Amino acid sequence: MIATVLWERELHQRGGASAFVVGPDCVVLHERHTRLVCLERADGAVRWDVPLGTWPRGIVLAGTACWCCRKRRT
Repeated sequence: MIATVLWERELHQRGGASAFVVGPDCVVLHERHTRLVCLERADGAVRWDVPLGTWPRGIVLAGTACWCCRKRRT
């Protein structure tokens, strides 16, 4: 399969460590160790950027909602 890169974004951390999910019109990812960011799929523009805290266990998109489960602290 051949892919075409439409846009790029610096994540401010190592690429393999970031949790992310791709929706129909957006990409939601955890970056800078404390932020959850939603990017437009078409051009990578920031749709929203909110504080989250530590690494999420998982991110789920359901309709217009974004659910995030934090890792349990021991």
